[in-house]
Amino acid sequence: MLAGFAREDITPPKGTPILGTGLSTERLSESVNDPTYARVLALEHSGQKVLIVGLDLCFLGGNESNRLKSALERELGLRPDQILLNCSHTHAAAAASGYSDMLDAPELLKKYMDQVEPALVKAAKRATESQREVRAKAAMGRTDIPMNRRQPHDGTIVNAPNPPGPTLNSLPLCLIEDAKSAEPVCLIFATSTHPVCMRRKAISADYPGAAMAALEEWDS
Repeated sequence: MLAGFAREDITPPKGTPILGTGLSTERLSESVNDPTYARVLALEHSGQKVLIVGLDLCFLGGNESNRLKSALERELGLRPDQILLNCSHTHAAAAASGYSDMLDAPELLKKYMDQVEPALVKAAKRATESQREVRAKAAMGRTDIPMNRRQPHDGTIVNAPNPPGPTLNSLPLCLIEDAKSAEPVCLIFATSTHPVCMRRKAISADYPGAAMAALEEWDS
């Protein structure tokens, strides 16, 4: 199997609507707490090619998802079913969906997508060009990050931390490493979380971004 990895910055400029808490057009970014990225893992096996894309965004709208896949199809010749777009669901990233009040702000949405599209294409090209022979290792761990937020209160349920409540604590991992040097190429991981720590008007990848930054620092 061949694999390559690359990332590109998609941190928006000040004044960009933030999707995740309240009305996006009333929550315009005023600062950057930490950068947001588009990350791409390009894989090829027996002539089959795929891209696994990780985006520091709350979510993508259907039109925006189609736009990004179309750009990758034009530039790399990949079909839409060869591209997986995944968002970390941070509630402190730029709006990338015509959702709620963003339906009334198409020019602001287009402005940010005009930034994301070329950055993603660049990352995808770099990932593809850096492909090398790899092997994959998989494991299952556990994490204490998930927190149940359905707290019983006066005979009803409120949205609040409920430590004794059930959570999904599984932490699946897949390490892609160089077949010869064993150097890490990419680590894929997933956990059941809802990144809503950042409430002010600061752009942030929230704690999934902090986790990835820690991994990247360790790897370097």
